[in-house]
Amino acid sequence: EVLIQVLEAFPADAAIYREGDLKFSIDTYSICRLFEKLDKSESICSETIARLEVPYIQILRSHRTNLALHQEVIRSPSLFADLITWTSQPSDKLGEFSEQDGEPIDELTQSNRAELAWHILYRLRGIPGTTDDGVVETEKLVSWVEEARYLLKERGCETIGDNYIGQLLANAPSGIDKIWPCEPVRDLLDRIRSSHIDDGFVIGKRLLRGITTRGAFDGGDQERFLTHNYRENATKIAATWPNTAKLLRRIADSYEFEAGENDNRAEQFDYGL
Repeated sequence: EVLIQVLEAFPADAAIYREGDLKFSIDTYSICRLFEKLDKSESICSETIARLEVPYIQILRSHRTNLALHQEVIRSPSLFADLITWTSQPSDKLGEFSEQDGEPIDELTQSNRAELAWHILYRLRGIPGTTDDGVVETEKLVSWVEEARYLLKERGCETIGDNYIGQLLANAPSGIDKIWPCEPVRDLLDRIRSSHIDDGFVIGKRLLRGITTRGAFDGGDQERFLTHNYRENATKIAATWPNTAKLLRRIADSYEFEAGENDNRAEQFDYGL
């Protein structure tokens, strides 16, 4: 209870110090340690921890690999829709949305919300409907996606929402047949067939690869290996999941192009250019 009180009070105190033009620093290590202690408490639910994480998201996102807030987003399509709305609400629509007390949301509040939502969504990992054993349950996944899309369409954020849903689906594990993505995600991609979800899925998978390293003369060997694997897997699932196979071929095409770029770069090194 004491830790919760400290974490609740600290952001307000920090704001007061900043308004008074006094230097105020946050001990990142200590904040992270407080949250680690909360994680070990059996009396504190994950919803409470997620709420406490919100003011500290910029600190925790680089030092706390498994945010309770991320777990709540994966469980709640409503929270996911809220975050998407915060990142994409145009300024000419601000007056149409109100707080619970009836006060309109001003431009500064919207800007702060958009930044907060982006930090949460940027490192969002996991798949809705996943059990503790890591198994993706089809019905729960479909239910989550359908509700999220319904809410986002109501708010006029369907396009960007579908793109983020696609990026989220890119976190899928491999299937029983060892082919990525798992069967429930393949079923969903072939059932919905949204171009924006498809685009987000391809982009999300590319982003998950992260930074690569290679020798100056290695060229595009890494990308050619990936190209071969994606094309081979697309062929294996094309009869049952044609849309997913098409997306795997799109990813393969992107790596094939990147392989050529890296080959050209290696050739320039070879000629001393």
